This record gives sequence, C-alpha cells and structure tokens, in this order.
Amino acid sequence: MQIACSSSEIFEFWRNVENLPSFMIHLQSVTKVGDSISHWVVEGPAGHTIEWDVEIINEHPGEMIAWQTLPGADLQSAGTVRFQPFNNAQTTEVTVILQFGPATKDLGAAMVRLFGESPGKQLEEDLLRLKALLETDVGANLA
Repeated sequence: MQIACSSSEIFEFWRNVENLPSFMIHLQSVTKVGDSISHWVVEGPAGHTIEWDVEIINEHPGEMIAWQTLPGADLQSAGTVRFQPFNNAQTTEVTVILQFGPATKDLGAAMVRLFGESPGKQLEEDLLRLKALLETDVGANLA
C-alpha cells in the first residue's frame, strides 16, 4: 500500500500501538504494558472478546517493526510491517506480513467468523483506512 507520508511518520504512528484500533476495525483496544509489550483485545462473534499479549521483537526506526504473541496466547501469531520510502521519500510503501500458528478448533472457527474467509482482504481494507487516516490532518494529530 502506498501512503503519501514519510516512512518515519508512518513508523512512529504504527509504533504507538494504541493507534492501531483507529484503522484496524476488529481491534477493540491495544494497551501498552511496557515499551515493547502490549495487550490486544478483539471483539469476537456474539459479543465475546479475544485477548492476547504481543511483544515487539525487532524494530528499525523508519524501516520495520516485527512482533509476536507471547507464550500462552490462545492464538499464536507473528507479523512484520515494513516501510519502504520512494518518490524522494515523500511516499512510503507499507507491506505487512502476518503468520498464524495453530489455534484451538473453537478459536479457529471464531477467527474465521471474525475476520471473514480472507484475512488478506481484511488487511488490505485496514491498510486503506490507514492511508485515508494518515493522508488527512486527522492522522497528523494522532501521531
């Protein structure tokens, strides 16, 4: 996804994990627990919530952030977001890679209902909301 902002601006916005629910519609909340650990809450089917803790395991300011769920989470996941500047650094290509580990049968079914059958499509829609948010004055005020 190309976003008309510098890679450092987008990195800072994303690195403040409490901003994530502003464009990821399934996230009910993300709360910082420490500098690299956060608690995520997703509203699931039938009003149930699914919660887990995430740790940022690698980061390079303005370039990338990598994270993984902490041991004991019902759903193991990991991800990386990369910020690649181009067009004289006035635009940034944002790329997200997500990996999911095995889930319990009930949780796996709940996640499919929650995110639909295409997590990739949901991610694309989330990135479109991020683009719209950051390319307006609203995003500048949230960073």
